[in-house]
Amino acid sequence: MKRLIGRFGRAAEVSICAAGVALGLITMAAPTATASNATPAAGPVESFVWNLPTGEPVTLDPVKGGSPSGPSIVSNLCDKVLSINDDYSLAPGLAASQVVTPSKIVYTIRTDAAFWDGTPVTAEDVAFSLNRSAQPGQVYTDIFKNVSSIAVTAPNEVTITFSKPDELFAATMAGSAGVVLKKAFVEATGSAVGTPSGGLMCSGPFKFESWDVGESIVITRNDAYWNRAHLPLAKKVTFTFITDAPTYIQALKNGLIDGSYSVTPSAITDLEHASSGRLFFGSALASLQLYVSNPKGPMASIKLRDALQSIVDRDAVAKRVYKNHADAQYTVVSPYIWQDAARDIYAAAYPAFAQARAYDLKRSRTLVRQSGYAGQQLNLALATGEATTLRVAEMIRRKAKEVGVNVVIKQVSPAEYDQLFNDPAKRANPPMDLILGASGSGIKDPLQIIGFQYLPDGYWNLTGFNNPEVTRLINDSRESLDPRERAWMFVKMQDIYEKQSTMTPIVSQREITFLNNRLSGAVTTSAHVVMPAMVFVGASAQVKP
Repeated sequence: MKRLIGRFGRAAEVSICAAGVALGLITMAAPTATASNATPAAGPVESFVWNLPTGEPVTLDPVKGGSPSGPSIVSNLCDKVLSINDDYSLAPGLAASQVVTPSKIVYTIRTDAAFWDGTPVTAEDVAFSLNRSAQPGQVYTDIFKNVSSIAVTAPNEVTITFSKPDELFAATMAGSAGVVLKKAFVEATGSAVGTPSGGLMCSGPFKFESWDVGESIVITRNDAYWNRAHLPLAKKVTFTFITDAPTYIQALKNGLIDGSYSVTPSAITDLEHASSGRLFFGSALASLQLYVSNPKGPMASIKLRDALQSIVDRDAVAKRVYKNHADAQYTVVSPYIWQDAARDIYAAAYPAFAQARAYDLKRSRTLVRQSGYAGQQLNLALATGEATTLRVAEMIRRKAKEVGVNVVIKQVSPAEYDQLFNDPAKRANPPMDLILGASGSGIKDPLQIIGFQYLPDGYWNLTGFNNPEVTRLINDSRESLDPRERAWMFVKMQDIYEKQSTMTPIVSQREITFLNNRLSGAVTTSAHVVMPAMVFVGASAQVKP
């Protein structure tokens, strides 16, 4: 434990953890190669095929928005300033160590790391990459809002100077915001960075090999990888993008695909009995949400939004749709994202929302009448091929009809679906009033997800939410280094933004992974999105290289 003075002047005790910032030299946990509930691999394997049901990435450029598939691939190709373990704890990355104070972070960059082309990773590359992530309009711009400078201060040293303390920043350097690319490559490649023709130049355990648009992305082992403990067990990994659930389920059963994350819960019964492999259920910092995406139409009514909160039988969704591998969720932030040091504070505020948003069609009918809703069609968007979200959408449509609301389901391609979150014009024509989809965080810190959703310029603030008090509380929370103080401020802001019902939380999800019997070692938590998860997948029995 380190003792420090918090932003409000009183001493606070904080643990050095993935979501905190403390004074002094941080000694991070060593990177671990253990999976959550899969047996470690017994040996190497020539190759395997891994499916990404969330669809083909729009880009592999880490600073640009796109589908969830992008970070899952990039995390196997590119090192980050820090790294993360499957239990969401921090570990060293390209920064061998860091010294953190409320006003600055000094990273010591390791001297033995090299890019795929053999050139060394330098402090210049690190500073350049972080400054690129911080540019206005990028996905992670808000992460850098309190950063006043990012500079090389010694041959192997990068110093981040803050205008204000920022507890959130340190942990995000283990995510996409902390990805390091080769400066000279980015400058030479320009807008083609992360595209099929441009590719990437990183220092990670796998190399970018090829991108056959619409078919697959192939990565190959970087035999010169500096971190010998994380040298991949597979020589080649082929990522496929089959989003149609019946198609990829059959491919998993017959062995054409060896593994997959984000397996649809509708496949649980089928795959539990598959002779080709087995299912794993790991922890996840993700949830299923119904987003208000057109605040200018009928969904401008708070009463109509509140009516939707009570038409969802969350316990039934968790039991029938997710086969008991999910939990009813009543607030935007999943309880799995609460920080452990202040869990009692978060938990005390939760029951009021569970009670107010309980399944109650009588309440919903009353709210619909009071809202002034006149029977207009409400379009609900979801991605094609995902049987689980379609089933939930049908439940929402049926219950909405029972209370007098006309919801029409609009299925769009995965690429079009991703654009709905990133481009307001795509949501406007044709108008999409609601979007059903996942919400998640890469770290156990409510502030990350709340900043994206509820700051006026939040990247995924779909309703234009702008409340000065919520903005102040978010900013003040990031300046506090006391997790309990932050929790109290979170409870206050939660009470404000939840009253707007910009999102209807449905269930907290699990990470569902399928792995062929010939393989083992898979990371089975949602941390796989931000860590080089393919490194650990190898043969389930000792085989000759």
